[in-house]
Amino acid sequence: MSPSRPRGETAARDGGAANTPRRRGRPRKDARPPGSPTTKDLILRAAADAFASRGFDGSSLVDIASAAGVTTGAVYSHFSGKPELLLDVVSSTLDAVDPRSRAESEVTPGYLHEWLAWLLAPAQHKLRALIAEIHHAAARNPEVRALLADYSTQYARMIAAMIRRWRDEGLVRADLGASGTAELFLVDALGACVSTALRPELASNRRFIGLLDRRVTDLLGEV
Repeated sequence: MSPSRPRGETAARDGGAANTPRRRGRPRKDARPPGSPTTKDLILRAAADAFASRGFDGSSLVDIASAAGVTTGAVYSHFSGKPELLLDVVSSTLDAVDPRSRAESEVTPGYLHEWLAWLLAPAQHKLRALIAEIHHAAARNPEVRALLADYSTQYARMIAAMIRRWRDEGLVRADLGASGTAELFLVDALGACVSTALRPELASNRRFIGLLDRRVTDLLGEV
């Protein structure tokens, strides 16, 4: 479904107001100021707020569209439905620290320590709530479960590929199983997200964060 477009200009003469208000929808390319958020950005922001505060089941596409200032048609022009939108809210944030954006030689085992520290920083409380919500929704909704399983598999493969390279370079234990280690790392990281979503004070507990960081060191057998 295509989003509604602004109606023709109907401004009254002599500086009067428009007779017919513009419909909300995707702005024309020449109407969007440089650097302003795109329609997709606005939808993702509104969805993140909705899912984090009201959960997957308590958020409707109508409410998300209204909060973003667009039509539901505009939402459907970017996303197939709520499951894809929830996954994109989480994945687009995680992709901001995707190691593939760096040169391969710059990605060392320290990256997993940095990634975990970033994920558990107090500023990421909304992201942790969203990660907890998407796993909760996946337990009840087959479409969310299928999308999340596919994304998680790809993410684990990316980490496993890095671990294999580190193993070949002698940076981690020589007998380390790459795939299993990648899965365990994600279990620890995502489990910590759920724990800190339920108990926010843990994200500020230095001992807890230090133990998780040590867990990564032990898991990798860093040399």
